[in-house]
Amino acid sequence: IFDVHKKNLLDFPNIINKTKKIIIIDHHIISKDIINETIFNFINTNYSSVSEIIVDYAICNNYKINSIIATTLLAGIEIDTNNYNLNTKEGTFIACAHLLKSGADIILKQEILKENKDLYIKKQYFIKRSYMINNEMALCVLDHHIYDSKFLAILSDELLQFENVEVSFTIGYIGRKKVGISARSIGKFDVEKIMNQFNGGGHATNAACQIENSSIEKVKRMLLKNIKER
Repeated sequence: IFDVHKKNLLDFPNIINKTKKIIIIDHHIISKDIINETIFNFINTNYSSVSEIIVDYAICNNYKINSIIATTLLAGIEIDTNNYNLNTKEGTFIACAHLLKSGADIILKQEILKENKDLYIKKQYFIKRSYMINNEMALCVLDHHIYDSKFLAILSDELLQFENVEVSFTIGYIGRKKVGISARSIGKFDVEKIMNQFNGGGHATNAACQIENSSIEKVKRMLLKNIKER
């Protein structure tokens, strides 16, 4: 299991019941709801991403990484760090340098990271509708269609680019009666603590949650109440 350690955040939670040999590799803050049925866990918040963990492991064990895998890992680091703006340390750049030495293809990476034009237009539509809920926090609320949780994350990342925005939240349906919140911060505000209140998790600067059997309107009220009480 990569990049997550809570059962409710898995794409296919029932897979836990179909195997006895489970390994978790993650870089998010450990939650009390961590999956216990594992034979080995490696969870270290000092890394920017699971991609960086894999590169570091390869370096330490002198494993060679082929160009395709190197390119994919480089793309993974770029996504998780929001273009090296979040959770980026010296080790992150060392990992990237190693991937380039291993033959990572910058042009192929750009192809991997290209986004669909229609999705880009829709993203701009929702960003235009976003608004400030206080002097430093922006909120984006989607419509009643179902979206991939990654789309919510992209919107929250984009909102951090704007002047005066230090924290961003995006709320939207990610399943039938399942609402997701994606939260981002430049570092002054710990969004993981907020998402933890909704049984979610992540990093101080990058966190998310999923709420079953709820609505966007209800989750929005809960989020604003939680923020106001802090």
